[in-house]
Amino acid sequence: MFFRFLLLFFINICFYSKIFSVDPIIISEKINKKISRTFQNMSYSPKGDPIFFCLSLPEKIPNEGLTCIIVMAGLATGQKNLEYIEDPKNFVFIGYEYPSILRKKNKSIFDFYMIRKKTLHIPLDILDIIQWIKKQSWSNKKVSIAGFSFGAMFVPNIYHETQKEDIALGPGIIAFAGADIYPLLKINLPGNKLTKSINACIASYLLESIEPSKHLPYLKNDFLIINGKYDDYIPFDQAKKLQDLTPYPKTIINLETSHLSPTNKKQLKTINHICDKWFDEKLNH
Repeated sequence: MFFRFLLLFFINICFYSKIFSVDPIIISEKINKKISRTFQNMSYSPKGDPIFFCLSLPEKIPNEGLTCIIVMAGLATGQKNLEYIEDPKNFVFIGYEYPSILRKKNKSIFDFYMIRKKTLHIPLDILDIIQWIKKQSWSNKKVSIAGFSFGAMFVPNIYHETQKEDIALGPGIIAFAGADIYPLLKINLPGNKLTKSINACIASYLLESIEPSKHLPYLKNDFLIINGKYDDYIPFDQAKKLQDLTPYPKTIINLETSHLSPTNKKQLKTINHICDKWFDEKLNH
């Protein structure tokens, strides 16, 4: 009986040490020989619920390590978001993957609680990833965040939280985002005019703590802010408010374009060029 107890105890220890591992578990790995990079889809559970992301590493890593850029884009998977980067240069990239409840197509009012819980936890997920990055042998301890569209809405909150925790971050990108949650949800949520207004009012109240306008005035990093003048999803007055609330140093670029779209190859090429040039100036000089 005693030996049976010891065996069960040992099995449980092994199981929970795997689930709450201090290191991510590699779910899958893909080598892209064309660009000499390895993509590792990972599950990381530092505090319980798993965090999913894709790690993109170049073939050669210098002794001093490389800067890591965390990409937070739309609701596509982490690896898919990294595929839009035309020239990854000599950076390490991480594509964050949002919780599955946010990618669920047919959401109902019964999903509100879990959506709120998972959404508010996203900045904490990123903080956990940042702290893990800084401990890796391939890292030079420098981390930046590039947020696009949905992902850009979290960037001010994340940078503000890292300042509170005294965690150093490099320059960041906030692209195709607005300052206030309510007007953006009112446009982007499904439904008719009445239901959109009601749902947007409820959701903006529940998600108030991540609202960009509440964090922007306190930021101390250097930021590149990109918006489209003819964005159907981000009213330009909201883009302008975000730009005005962000303290200097900042670089503001308003493009003659609509909202960021993966199918608009010309637009993607332009944005890639802008981001590449800006990061090159800020991180390599």
